[in-house]
Amino acid sequence: MMDSKTFNFIAFAVILISITNLYSNNNVKIENNEKTNAERSTSKGKVFCLYKTDNNTNRFESIGNVIRKLGYQEVPLPPHDLHYDWDFIWSFSGLNTLKLNYSNLKDHQKINHIPGIIFLIQKANLASNTNSKYVPKGFENELSMQRYAKEHPDVRFVRKNKANRGVSIVTVEEMNFTRSNNIREEFFAQVFVEDPYLINGHKFDLNMYAGISSIDPLRVYYYDKTYNLRFCEKPYNPNNFDDLDTYVISDNYIPGLEFPVIRKYTDHGYLAKEALHLYFIEQGINPKIIVDQIEDAISSIVLQKAHRILEKVEEQKAANGKNHFIELVRFDFILDAKLKLYLMEVNMSPNLQAHPKMRAHKPIYENLVYNFLNLVGIGTTVSDKNVGQFTEDESSFVLNDHSISVTPDICLNRPCNETCGSSQCDLCMNCMSDSFKYDLKLAFWEHMNMGEFKRAVPPPNINLLETNSIYWKNLSPTNTLYAKWLIEMCKKNSQFC
Repeated sequence: MMDSKTFNFIAFAVILISITNLYSNNNVKIENNEKTNAERSTSKGKVFCLYKTDNNTNRFESIGNVIRKLGYQEVPLPPHDLHYDWDFIWSFSGLNTLKLNYSNLKDHQKINHIPGIIFLIQKANLASNTNSKYVPKGFENELSMQRYAKEHPDVRFVRKNKANRGVSIVTVEEMNFTRSNNIREEFFAQVFVEDPYLINGHKFDLNMYAGISSIDPLRVYYYDKTYNLRFCEKPYNPNNFDDLDTYVISDNYIPGLEFPVIRKYTDHGYLAKEALHLYFIEQGINPKIIVDQIEDAISSIVLQKAHRILEKVEEQKAANGKNHFIELVRFDFILDAKLKLYLMEVNMSPNLQAHPKMRAHKPIYENLVYNFLNLVGIGTTVSDKNVGQFTEDESSFVLNDHSISVTPDICLNRPCNETCGSSQCDLCMNCMSDSFKYDLKLAFWEHMNMGEFKRAVPPPNINLLETNSIYWKNLSPTNTLYAKWLIEMCKKNSQFC
């Protein structure tokens, strides 16, 4: 039988071993955490993260490939271990899943989503709360749909899922606006665009990528190099809407580069945009009719949503305000038989995955990402930094006051050389705020690095100079001053026209 002294000794030994193991395990955890943090802090050069909430890494293939080629080193950013040791985040999901404290950001850090972008990309909101000739009327309640149907008895409607795909022709009586706690189970209605423009009997949509580099002043560019075209799998049949593949761009769509009419041009090295324009010309149609509508649609619709987006940006109280946030979206358009353009939706985090069906698009996707990152200053290689990290010395030969100065005939004479009281002095360097100067320097960088992008907001100066241009209507003071600066810069450099 064990005496009390022996028992106490054994009990003490067990406790001592347990404490030793616990201490050892904690040390391992601490060492692992310190190692992870050390790896982050000692990463050479620029650091980026690809943020996702699932295990699908394929969607980042083109994006990650380009960012790495620009000299960035990838570090993990798991949802359960968010950190701030990065220069740039590309997130597939929206900011609602990226639970960062934006007041902790360093001034140069950027994220590929803008708070409040939901006002542009949420389908039901876009359809129901956008006053635009390019957006078919949408409805989120039965009463408004019934009233519209009574006033427009010949109109048909489509039912759309609020979250993603899910489209079908419905009558007013068949529409269900029931609310739930799951957006994937909710629907809205939208006017159906009758008589679509067909190519070889097939309906198609025309996708345009657009980059938002700043929300105030609003600076928007679109990828002018090509279109992304998608054709319905089956010919359009206005007398039979039971088969969705005849009038809906479903998962069975035919990629534009594979559609026979387009392919006869693309097989010879041309892209979808050139192919479509050549096709239009053969039909006696001037492609400028479509291009002008695309520019106006992107410009007017984003401008209409900008003030709501800016409110959400300001709510974040981010360390460097609006300068942390950029966005790449895709506008999905269709044409009717009269060549009138309609916007179906705007996609956040557009699919850039070159899966087998879209493998031919991989060089286009990577060119898009490369040009977008250069546009917003992430692709620069000066001292292995992005634009936001430039020292004063580096800025002096890349982004300096001389580059953005305008109207010397006004600024060097009275009253502007003495006081800033007159509005005619607003563009004089001595009258600008430091923050607005910084905005103009970023705008200068963007115009000099547009690459395959083209300015959409503000629109081209030829539109700004029109005496009856609607662009100037209800513009904020910042956007007004920025547009005036572009007009003056155009006199110095055609790149700004």
